[in-house]
Amino acid sequence: GRLAARDGFSSRGLFDRRDGQTSGKCAEVSDYSCVERILRPPGVEDFGLPTVLRLLRDAAPEHRAVLGKLLDSAAGALEEAPRADGALPGGKLGFDVSKHPEVRGSEIAKRTIARLEQDVVDFRKMKELAKNLEVRGVQAFVNGGSPDAALKEVGNLVTMLQEVKAADSKFEAEAKAELISSANVVRREGRDAIAYLLLRKSGHEAALWFELIVGTLLSTKGAEDWRRVNPYVNEAQIESLFALVTVIMLRVNRIGHTNRALGECHTLLSLLNKVKKTGKADEKDYILVRQSAASLAGLVSTERVYSKNNESFDPRCLAFEFAWDMVLRKGQYELVEEFMRKMEIAPVPEVGEVMHA
Repeated sequence: GRLAARDGFSSRGLFDRRDGQTSGKCAEVSDYSCVERILRPPGVEDFGLPTVLRLLRDAAPEHRAVLGKLLDSAAGALEEAPRADGALPGGKLGFDVSKHPEVRGSEIAKRTIARLEQDVVDFRKMKELAKNLEVRGVQAFVNGGSPDAALKEVGNLVTMLQEVKAADSKFEAEAKAELISSANVVRREGRDAIAYLLLRKSGHEAALWFELIVGTLLSTKGAEDWRRVNPYVNEAQIESLFALVTVIMLRVNRIGHTNRALGECHTLLSLLNKVKKTGKADEKDYILVRQSAASLAGLVSTERVYSKNNESFDPRCLAFEFAWDMVLRKGQYELVEEFMRKMEIAPVPEVGEVMHA
């Protein structure tokens, strides 16, 4: 009889399926509804994937950093600076239009004004609670000191960031190749396994690729989606490979974040070197240095907002950050969460319902 093809990329009905059907299905992700995954340090079990376990064990100390503070190892370059007088916002709107006729006669306008007033109050509270972080040495320079101390601290920070980036790049190169190789491994003998490998070699069965693996991470049926393409990986292997692709995505995303921090470092170094070269600084120089230093401190102290206890996380947020090379801010994440809550309370109507409304 003809060889039996499993669900794959392009069986195209050329081979009999084990269920008697003749039309294969493309490899696909069942859904994108997984809201939580857990990244645990690897255990001691041997899943038949020794290189994967080694990579995960080597990366384990970085789990806290990549799921919590991205650049925690560089946090020593920051210090908490005293707040300048008047640095906090006043907590009140800078205008009053409540008595305007267009406002008094409009309920929407009244609600808008009330929301703006509350936003200003919330913003002040947020600023009061937030630490006023700066790069070490900058405060002394702004107070009239030499830029040398700040230049040294920023130079040391550049070295630390370059080391983080190099380590992440090295991990990505090795781990990504191992992920694809291990995801497609077939550790069985017999006619079925040989037939499957021949079909894959001839292009009639799919091999797992990186984008599909990322997609299965977002699926509530990720293991099933995985085995639809490669039926010869077991549950334990899939879980360890899910952990590996998670760490790859986190560290690749951190490379982009580190690049942004390095860019801000070079901006700050340029400003400080300019002052050192001219031997004098005016108010504009101090303002530019403080702005750049504050931006750099914000990048170095950035935390992931969708991680709980540096262990569980929302894979959809991770995929978004990975795809767009960005790190979600707290306000962005909370806004999306608010939208989702409101959709659960009042679902979006079907197209037919809208047309008949």
